Amino acid sequence: DNFKPGPDGNPRRRIIGCREYIFTGSLSRVASYHAYQEWSFGTLVLRVYSDLGIRLHYGHPDVFHAPWVRAHSGLSKVNPKINTSEDVFAGFETMQCKERTKHLEHIQVEKGRETGLANMSAFDSKISAGNAGLLRSRDIYHLMDRLPLIKRMLFFYGISGHFLTNTLMVLSMYWYIWGLFFLSLSGVSLEAIGGSIFATEWLIHAGFTTVIPLFAELLVEKGPTLGSLEAVLFIPVSTIAYLFQMQTKHAALTDSMVTGNAAHVSTGRGLQIYRRSLVTLFVYYSYTHFYPIFEIFAITIGYWSFASELHGGSLPLIMIYVFCFFVLSAPQLFNPTLKGGSLTDCVRDLYQFVSWIGKPSSRMTISDWVKNLKEVGDQQADFVRYCAVKDIAPLPTTRVAAFLFIISHLVMSLGFWIMVAIFLLYPTIQFWLSFYLECWLFYVLLFSPFCFLPALRSFQTPAFMLLILTWIAVFCIQMVVYNKNRVVPWAHIYIAFFVFVKLLQSFRACVLNVIVLAAYQMHKTSIDEKEKDKQRRKGYLIYYVIISNQIFMVSLLRSLFGLAWGFFSFLIALLMRPLWANLFLFGRFTGLEHHIQVELRNQESKTLDFDNIENSYLRKLKK
Repeated sequence: DNFKPGPDGNPRRRIIGCREYIFTGSLSRVASYHAYQEWSFGTLVLRVYSDLGIRLHYGHPDVFHAPWVRAHSGLSKVNPKINTSEDVFAGFETMQCKERTKHLEHIQVEKGRETGLANMSAFDSKISAGNAGLLRSRDIYHLMDRLPLIKRMLFFYGISGHFLTNTLMVLSMYWYIWGLFFLSLSGVSLEAIGGSIFATEWLIHAGFTTVIPLFAELLVEKGPTLGSLEAVLFIPVSTIAYLFQMQTKHAALTDSMVTGNAAHVSTGRGLQIYRRSLVTLFVYYSYTHFYPIFEIFAITIGYWSFASELHGGSLPLIMIYVFCFFVLSAPQLFNPTLKGGSLTDCVRDLYQFVSWIGKPSSRMTISDWVKNLKEVGDQQADFVRYCAVKDIAPLPTTRVAAFLFIISHLVMSLGFWIMVAIFLLYPTIQFWLSFYLECWLFYVLLFSPFCFLPALRSFQTPAFMLLILTWIAVFCIQMVVYNKNRVVPWAHIYIAFFVFVKLLQSFRACVLNVIVLAAYQMHKTSIDEKEKDKQRRKGYLIYYVIISNQIFMVSLLRSLFGLAWGFFSFLIALLMRPLWANLFLFGRFTGLEHHIQVELRNQESKTLDFDNIENSYLRKLKK
């Protein structure tokens, strides 16, 4: 009936959508979180979108009017960068032609979704990066130019508005902490700016608002009593996964907006019963989740240390620390322990992670990297290679862009922190900052020969460790000398080190863009460029990025943060032994851990029939 012609002779609808039933929701807690999220979107949200006239096609089970689709060049676009979320462009085409869609409630289609945190994060990264591509598509430009104001606002939230909202919620937390830090650094206490305004802590984190549609749909579908009871039992633990998901969407969206990179990700929807190692978890989440959280910890420590000296009170920042704890612990909390969760496996996993962090790179020259570029993609080979690959990804790809980035980093980043060091820091902090800078300059002068002289390259690691130990010894001597006549100002020492790190970080950003400029100057791009020229340029970039990481001590700080997360995750793993894992991951003790372990032991590692094991597990779980 919806496809029958209306009074004007045209079909009344071009796309007919229906509800979804996610049948994988009972396989694990993460699967249930994703199932509930998709269920609320496929029912309440799409129902409202349909009534408002902004329902598009989101890859859900929709029925299209085939003759009209064929006449309008198919369902989706073909550009792999902008049209990563290709299915939504069918809805854009419908709106541009002033056609309509319909959402039906009396039809329901079964569908499977991701059952593990890694797969769910990969899916969220894909759609978030794809929505960054939507914002620069011509379809969005034409629609936003033609739609009226109210419908334009509704349409915005029907596509990329949700992901931009997640990004703004995360950025608001950063701006909140940075604002408190600079207020305390400028000597303004909390009472001086009106403690009654800022002393009220966030009672509810902004990320908790993402569960409101789910709560509303539970009340509508199951009634006020059962819906409220299920929400009370479901929402507290699901908050861990949803806050982690919010950070995932923020990282993917901002990275795609800055670099323009977006690609399809094979998420996989198999049963997640096999444990992921610490190295794998760190490779997945370090740059997007762990390092930003450690930066928040560093800023809050500086704020607390300075606020205590001002004697004007400080904010507890409880909800921010709750968010940080959830993000750091979620990968290990939802890491299955049905296989590989014994105490011996946890200790072996930690040993392999520490060995991976401390393993030096075997490539010493540019020619080594050029000849072995195929190994660069193997980020789990060593920590040095992993950092180099991650550092190269956001760098500009043209000489003009590299030059503009150099100017912007010099003026906006390095210049800003130089002004902070001159005008905001106390004389004691400036003294310790100059001490750190002098030690770093001596370190660069002594360590540079080991990076550039071929005869000394094999001694890089011992020289690096010896210079760091020397720096620590000089610092201790300086502390003894300074402590003769006064109390050691630990807050000032920490603030000086923090500003010193930010200065090095800003200066390193300029140096990396200079390296890009030199690489494209030495190995110029052309239309008929050969693959060998690209390999030489990439080998040049990798080699000098690794050297810059060593000179600016980036590798040292990242290693320390990585080890801190590794030991923290090891403690979480000890608490998540098989019984706890079954209770937390599956919501109940399934009693299946022994069953799977027996099947895995009875088969040789080279002839494991994983499909047979998963099917047997599913049959047991359904019973």
